[in-house]
Amino acid sequence: MVGYTVETKGLSYTPVVSGTSYDPNLLTTLNGTPDIISGGGNTVLGQPGPRMELKQTSSDDFRYEYDISSSDTSFTFVRISNGGFVGDAFVGEYLVFPANQVVIALRGSAGQRVKIEIQDHNKKKAFFVLHLQPYLQNFVLDFSAATVPAGFDPTRVAEITFVQDRAIGSPLLNDVIAVRTKGLEYVAPVPSLELEAIKADLIRSGLGYFAVGAGVDPVTHFPYDSMGANGVAPAKYTQPTLIGFYLQILGEVVKGTIDNGMTKAQALAEISAVLTSLLNVQTNYGWNGLIPWLNLEPLGMSEKKVALGDNANLAQSIVTMIGALEGAGLAAAQLDPIRNNAHLFINNQADGYAAFVDPVWGLFRGDYVWTTNPAAGTFQNYIDRVGNEFRGAVAFLRAYFPAKVPASVWDNLKIVSNNNYVDRDGNIIQNLAPWDGGAFQMFWPSLRNDELSFIGFRNVLYNQLATQLDYSYQNRIPGIVSASLIPGNGYSGAIGIPQISEANMDPGATNIIIGDVGSTYSLAAAMHIDPYAVLGWLDAIDFLPDMNGSYGFFDSARSNSDISYRYIGVDIASTVLGLTGNGPTDFTEYLRQHGLEAAYNQLYDSMSRKLSIAKTDSTLPNAPEFPDRSLAVFSNIASEGPINNVHTIPPVTTPPTPPETTLPFGVRLFYTDLMGVDSGHFWKLTQPYDAQANQLAISYSAPDSPQFVRIELKNSLGQLVYATTVSLQEGAKFSGLVIDLPVSALLQDVKEVCLVVDPQEGGDATGDFTIHAINFRHLASAPMTPAAGLSSSDVTTLPSGGTAEIQSSSPNSNLMKVSPGVYRLHFDVAGVNAYATFRIDFDPSNTGAGKDLSGFSEIVFGLDSSVADSVKIEIEDASGKKATVYASNVDVVRNYYKFLKSMAEERGVDMSHITSISVTVDGSSVASGDEVGDLRLEIGGL
Repeated sequence: MVGYTVETKGLSYTPVVSGTSYDPNLLTTLNGTPDIISGGGNTVLGQPGPRMELKQTSSDDFRYEYDISSSDTSFTFVRISNGGFVGDAFVGEYLVFPANQVVIALRGSAGQRVKIEIQDHNKKKAFFVLHLQPYLQNFVLDFSAATVPAGFDPTRVAEITFVQDRAIGSPLLNDVIAVRTKGLEYVAPVPSLELEAIKADLIRSGLGYFAVGAGVDPVTHFPYDSMGANGVAPAKYTQPTLIGFYLQILGEVVKGTIDNGMTKAQALAEISAVLTSLLNVQTNYGWNGLIPWLNLEPLGMSEKKVALGDNANLAQSIVTMIGALEGAGLAAAQLDPIRNNAHLFINNQADGYAAFVDPVWGLFRGDYVWTTNPAAGTFQNYIDRVGNEFRGAVAFLRAYFPAKVPASVWDNLKIVSNNNYVDRDGNIIQNLAPWDGGAFQMFWPSLRNDELSFIGFRNVLYNQLATQLDYSYQNRIPGIVSASLIPGNGYSGAIGIPQISEANMDPGATNIIIGDVGSTYSLAAAMHIDPYAVLGWLDAIDFLPDMNGSYGFFDSARSNSDISYRYIGVDIASTVLGLTGNGPTDFTEYLRQHGLEAAYNQLYDSMSRKLSIAKTDSTLPNAPEFPDRSLAVFSNIASEGPINNVHTIPPVTTPPTPPETTLPFGVRLFYTDLMGVDSGHFWKLTQPYDAQANQLAISYSAPDSPQFVRIELKNSLGQLVYATTVSLQEGAKFSGLVIDLPVSALLQDVKEVCLVVDPQEGGDATGDFTIHAINFRHLASAPMTPAAGLSSSDVTTLPSGGTAEIQSSSPNSNLMKVSPGVYRLHFDVAGVNAYATFRIDFDPSNTGAGKDLSGFSEIVFGLDSSVADSVKIEIEDASGKKATVYASNVDVVRNYYKFLKSMAEERGVDMSHITSISVTVDGSSVASGDEVGDLRLEIGGL
């Protein structure tokens, strides 16, 4: 082999600068509070541009996320400057570096590079390429280096530019780069008062759960697993993850970022009490230092089992709490005893974690269980997926116990992803697949560690939030789907999005995922991904008046009427920690203080690079209108059975599912021969349901579709009150259809739902299909349509004392009584935001008294107009709560409408103290050119 050496001169060369240990005290302070801007482009005209997002969080910190994979010639930049060039002349204040160097701190994925161009007033540029690591490092940019052009003036610098392109040799085409410098111009974004209010309210309410004597046991100082509304019926047992979350909350109280009413001294004392109890439990009930779930009255093991994941969560939460205390400026006498006991507890667990490592696969087992002798137990299950809630804690155990816990527990975790989800606009979203499709498995790790700083996980988290919000948007679910209580039933871990569940990826799998129950705790845990989207959804959910109780939102719901009226401790803690968002900062502080940051972040970086999930272009939807009332058929079955020749195929369950039985997650229906007769399945409800103006939502899969099915609704007497035929798409998987039910008195008493395959209506010869859910849901905005069979004799006579008046944006509008009980509203709604309102005022003196209309089950009134085809009806109580509906199909011939008492009460309106009823015509009520006209209203009692 022959070696050659080539020597030449004059080639361009940019040195690669390696970082040194991070020291914030050495960073350069920029003069003049320079601005920061970002952008991107392509050096070739017509070629696609990059993705670039800049976020500045303080005068010292910013980060940018970029993706230049779209083109070989795309680039991004971030520029720091006190001015700009006008022609060849710089206008503004120069950046001055008299020490002939700049020191900044950066982090990115291991081996990633950033090119920095520093330009002086003569447009001479000094170039540096920085070699990054997945933790902050200081970088010294030395202007005396041989590669800096002669005559470069460090005392008259015009701008500093951070550049990403393919020429600099980064191994990845996308990354998130964190930069720390000093002295940048920064104006904090002005928060939305409404969104900040819902955030503060949920934090305040949630902290009430974690008060000693309320949701915290006064003896052990461990929090209770759950409580009913108003704190009744506490479940007096607990678990390690919940205890850890409580310690994180207390750490934030000491740090001053959470106010739960405790002083700093009281919070420190409470932390000490919790740690003392943990050490006691570890001694008396632990297995190799790991603790089980615990009964609290009296204290003891809840079951003869220890779970790896819960103990790992607890350990990581404990050090996150320590990180908060270490950042709180405590004296050694305050900090050291707590930190010592915390480390003692964790160190006592070392042998337990080592024992959980499977010698063959190198992975953690999930549980250790025994019957009588703890030494003779067996291991069950594995923690073997990245897509679970324990991943951050697994990485922590490897970093903290390198001699006890092998790298394989992290390196061997399996990455499972799918492209099964299609959003409302037809975009396919790739997701890391949680086993049950639940949100908390994706979002909970970020309650402690900073996953957003790793581009692979950053993409995973955004895609998951986009998927979760889109799914809830399409299905009008108040919250996102995750393990929770089921309204009217117990707790289920199998709640999620069926399409993205790993359990459903096997083509032969039977779906057991429930996908129609929303919860808010995992939504709050996603706030770090997009605070405005998350708080916007939480604010919209807050408009469901029955969702809120003593400690914030109840655990889960389908609507304002279908709610699990109970609180689960870990879910409340998830809400508090997610909305405060300090866990990642505290955990990073701990890692940095204890020399573990590099080891931990290298683990995360290595896994992040394996994920290979591109960020979706799908946008996050705003919250939809949520149902004010609903009924889930499969959670309210009194009896059911087959109709002729369609039968069920029960899933494999323990104990076995009886034939012809629907489970909460659905039923599989099958037939090979209809024998020429209507066949199907019926479900009788536990109670009658008012289905007027409801949506009937059906979720189904149809590998062998019956093609057409007839949906029949029957009343308590078994009489048919409604029927319609719909088609089920062949080969559909987790598809949905929505039937808009009319306003009809016949639908006030729906007691039975039937699904019928009729061979005379196109029912196929064979069928194999699953109905996952059938849900009635009513929206407050559902238009009232004319009620059949009503006339002037049915019109309601209101109590005396109401006065008729007009409110209008136009002086041309007027009100006149044209005959007994009939009023004519002449309107002119030609202007922008124009309106004309006929208002019945029951409180003209503004005393707040109002009228008692609670004795009316419905208010019947008549409407007619030659030009207005819809009007807004609004009823308001003395507290200002309103119920608004829209009357549609207004015609030249008078029609009669029913405003149901239940419609108002479901919106929180007190019908015993009504102050006004309003009927409004606005621009949406009329067609263009018909802005002037008359509306006649028939109502009695005025």
